[in-house]
Amino acid sequence: MIVGGFEGVNLRNVVGYKISANWTPNNGFQGFFYVYVWDRQHPGTPFTEAVDMGADGEPKRGSLILDGSERTYKFNKIDLISAQVGATRRFRYRLLEFRYDEAVLTDGDTPVEIENKSPAKVMKGGLKDDYKYSLGGEAEHLLGFRTRLASAGGNVARFSALRNNANCFLEKMIKANNEKNGNKRISDFTVTFAQGDLLVTQDSLSTMYVDESFGYLQGEPQPSLFELVAGDDGVRQRAVSIRMDDYTQRDLLEFDVKQDPTPREVEARTIETATFVFNQGHHQDLKIT
Repeated sequence: MIVGGFEGVNLRNVVGYKISANWTPNNGFQGFFYVYVWDRQHPGTPFTEAVDMGADGEPKRGSLILDGSERTYKFNKIDLISAQVGATRRFRYRLLEFRYDEAVLTDGDTPVEIENKSPAKVMKGGLKDDYKYSLGGEAEHLLGFRTRLASAGGNVARFSALRNNANCFLEKMIKANNEKNGNKRISDFTVTFAQGDLLVTQDSLSTMYVDESFGYLQGEPQPSLFELVAGDDGVRQRAVSIRMDDYTQRDLLEFDVKQDPTPREVEARTIETATFVFNQGHHQDLKIT
């Protein structure tokens, strides 16, 4: 079970969250760092407090905490920019959207603390050991991989794995941002990959996307690799923010007549997906079999 809170708002039953960020060596995050949290209550149990959104155009700023299921995450100095609050015949819910202001992420160390102690690993399957990776920790099997290679333009590689205590792409992103804020070149790091290692450097990396998703928010689609090569601000915005549509009319009827309707389900495991867009000529010779 995951619980948490934000400036007087208690999150007693977090059934989904998504951390979604984009970072470039030249410009950093530029405000493209979002956290979404889905909180849910039994229909007979009102939330203990309303969501305070701030006033006069200034969002509420504070510390968002997510704790439980072998993780403790803290997002300091983050803004609450929207809340979708509602109810069905089966539950009350609220979807909170947080975003970092650009100025916060360019001043000193990135104010994000992420500790994950999960030992979860993907077991060997039909791919054998052909799709294992490591960021310096224990090598582990991927849930999925995709690359887009082209004779012209950027080359893209996407890794999806269980979030655990062995490897973390978001930690690499935060370290790179801290180095940039200190006016340093980012430290090179290698994605050790059974199909061919990928060296990530200040010069090779165009942009990097990271998405960590749990529960109800694992069903949101990843942006296409083709679109990410464009890399403009509109693409970056669409890639890291989500638009949660309301339940359909059919969903609402099923919530009324069925005891256990599941248009969204809680998956106990957490997935981290990292997408690297490399500058032209870097990792174009990656041989995938």
